[in-house]
Amino acid sequence: MAVFANSLIIWFLALMSIPAFLWQPLVAAELHPEFIHASAKWFLHLNIDQLRKTQLWQEVLTRVTKSPEAAKLKAVQTLFGVDLTRDLADVTFYGADPGGPLGNAITIIHAQFDAERLKAFLALGDQYAEKRYGNFVFYRMSPDQKLPGQHKSSPTPEQFHQPHKKTGAWCTFFRNQYILIAQHPEALQNAVDVLTMKQAHIPKYSPLVSGLQSQGTKQTILQLGILLAEMNVSPPQTAFLKQAQRIQLKIDQIQDTFAQSTTPESFFAAHLLIVTPDDTTTDRIYRSLDGIRAMIQLKLGPDPEFTLLCDQLQKIDLIREKNKVIVSGKFPEPMIIDLLLKKLKQSRRHNNPSSKQPAVSPPGP
Repeated sequence: MAVFANSLIIWFLALMSIPAFLWQPLVAAELHPEFIHASAKWFLHLNIDQLRKTQLWQEVLTRVTKSPEAAKLKAVQTLFGVDLTRDLADVTFYGADPGGPLGNAITIIHAQFDAERLKAFLALGDQYAEKRYGNFVFYRMSPDQKLPGQHKSSPTPEQFHQPHKKTGAWCTFFRNQYILIAQHPEALQNAVDVLTMKQAHIPKYSPLVSGLQSQGTKQTILQLGILLAEMNVSPPQTAFLKQAQRIQLKIDQIQDTFAQSTTPESFFAAHLLIVTPDDTTTDRIYRSLDGIRAMIQLKLGPDPEFTLLCDQLQKIDLIREKNKVIVSGKFPEPMIIDLLLKKLKQSRRHNNPSSKQPAVSPPGP
């Protein structure tokens, strides 16, 4: 299972390097509040089904198939009877402490998979254990579990002298469509109790998921909600947000047809809502965001490659209302992909000294 999770990470890394529940099998991959525990203070939902319809997804496929991990990914898919290019519908993370370790998070993977193959693979792990809870069976995943035929690497000196042995997370299966993962079995119990209606879920109109209106509601790719006021934390390097009560983000994929063209143009539309406790905080956050936009435009402006991006930044709607700041903008998908691919090439040249041009010796006398 650790290997399966690592394969998902490969996909997410591919997504990031390019910069993204219904009961019926994979009919839709939208966020469903009834899957999230009432104590949750944050969530992140990635709709892979919707992302699969974008040009960005094709770039992701290209990067994954050409990556050094491609062979391992293929082996994992064969072993588990799952095709991550087709069978993965969506992934949801939620937790009660956005400032705490990721171990506090619940992960819900919605996909078509062979549960029996997964269980058989888990049983091969050094730390394999089972724990029954009602009709569910919890399985402990070995953190360093290898694929059949792979050899385990020797521990580093630091690992050898660690007084506490690293333990794996726990997982369980729900209706052969969902894999739930948590660091501790107690957290997994709470998660499955929500699914079986033994514990409360967040309300349908919870501040975590409501209040942010945007175009393309059925085409949402990513959703994020954080109740900052209750946790007294903020994302790193955004100190001006510490006084906000909550933050919501939606990224949609929309199609627009212009008068001069019959071909719809694809956009990524971003909608950010920041709720504040008073007008003073609203004004402070508004001015900070406006300053950040101006700073980005000033930094990128001289570079002709970023002219289109600067134009789009200028068109972003930055709205100040009572106790809230709303940021809304859209960016052509081909433009974003082109810019990000250029950025990747620059990053590779910077991180790979061998790709740099060799120094030329001055001619002799």
